[in-house]
Amino acid sequence: MALQAGGGRMLFLRAPRCSLQPLRTQSRKFSPLSWYNTQLARAPVITKSITSGVLWGLGDIIAQFIVPEDSGKLNWKRVARASIFGSLLLAPLAHLHFNFLDWLVVKRLALTGNAMPFAKMFVDQFTYWAISINTLYLFSLPKLEGKTNEEAWGNVEERIWPIMKATWTIWPLAQIINFKLIPVAHQLNFVLIVSLGWACYVSWAGGKLEKQKASEKC
Repeated sequence: MALQAGGGRMLFLRAPRCSLQPLRTQSRKFSPLSWYNTQLARAPVITKSITSGVLWGLGDIIAQFIVPEDSGKLNWKRVARASIFGSLLLAPLAHLHFNFLDWLVVKRLALTGNAMPFAKMFVDQFTYWAISINTLYLFSLPKLEGKTNEEAWGNVEERIWPIMKATWTIWPLAQIINFKLIPVAHQLNFVLIVSLGWACYVSWAGGKLEKQKASEKC
């Protein structure tokens, strides 16, 4: 670039050289856990419902391998009923339950330290939640089969106490670990992982009972 100075002299300015380098974009590797956490933050109930439905269906499939159907084939209607319970009933109610527990124990009662998980576990297992969700399970599964209210309630009366006894051998310790170590947003996911085995048990127990009833009719 040339500029005219006084006395007719010309000044030449050298423009700085600009090195053009291609823009480097950092390629991020896909992380399933990060993706899941994003979905959980955007749509917590829907994400938990899908997760719960898949795991409860998987649990029923495993249970059918343990105690096969008389036909020797997978009962996909039974798998669908378990998935419906897990996705449409359990997950939305559990989402509300865990958030309520956190509000009650942490915010309302202001409990901290070791008292917090024990208080949450007590409310979860020995007040309204455990008995209610097990009753709902035992009532809703027969209803999804098309049975009457009387038949569904008879299933509750017949199986609720054995299931509650099994519940209290597993879930108090599991929930103390859950409430102590797992953030609220992921507490249902921890329950669902443990529920994979639990769903196997309740599906197995239900299938075994149906077989016994069928043999008694014969």
